[in-house]
Amino acid sequence: MNDKPEIIIALVSPVGVDLESINKILSDYLNQFGYRANIIQLSALIHKIDGLETRLSLETEDERIDTYMTAGDEARKKAERGDILSALAINEINQARQEGEPLPATAHILRSLKHPEEVQLLRNVYGEGFYLVGIFSSWTKRLRYFERKGITQEKAEHLINRDESEEFDWGQQTREAFHLADVFIDADKDNVDDQISRFLDIIFGKPFLTPTRDEYAMFMAFSASLRSGDLARQVGAVI
Repeated sequence: MNDKPEIIIALVSPVGVDLESINKILSDYLNQFGYRANIIQLSALIHKIDGLETRLSLETEDERIDTYMTAGDEARKKAERGDILSALAINEINQARQEGEPLPATAHILRSLKHPEEVQLLRNVYGEGFYLVGIFSSWTKRLRYFERKGITQEKAEHLINRDESEEFDWGQQTREAFHLADVFIDADKDNVDDQISRFLDIIFGKPFLTPTRDEYAMFMAFSASLRSGDLARQVGAVI
């Protein structure tokens, strides 16, 4: 049995979180465990979908984000699948394999999920080899991130609200995907390195670490939501 099996780590976070720094920390720690990080940008896979009418814009950062959101919505609607981008990511992983065999000592990092159906597909395909990492940051910190990118507060708030939950089935549903995470990283704290290190320790060497307060609360909220038999009302909260 391969002692360093191929694993899949997907990131889910609200727009405005600095995922570049998260990617670097995660890749560095994976390297310490003898793993190579293969970054797969889900939004970049939109270019592989033929027939989309949305024109992607790179003129300004806010237009880039907004048009990619629109293209993602259109792709899900045309395919009538909320998991279309995850399906394309799975195809990317399969093409990277040799003779269909999983790549040893490889961690595929999928950045970033925006719909709960994407989570479900990846869990169905990869089972215990799949991990979902939820990364969160305060509204204020995310506005500051956009400010550094030259985006006005009005436009930033529009992007944040749109990303959290659009009012149709094939839209951005980051909020619904986020609570399905296996582990949560607070990007506002100074110990992001330690949080990521703890997550990887659980995977590779210390399975008896107990859940954090945030992780336990999210588990309880999710469990409470399942008490409703109406799929449209499966909402849980912990105070």
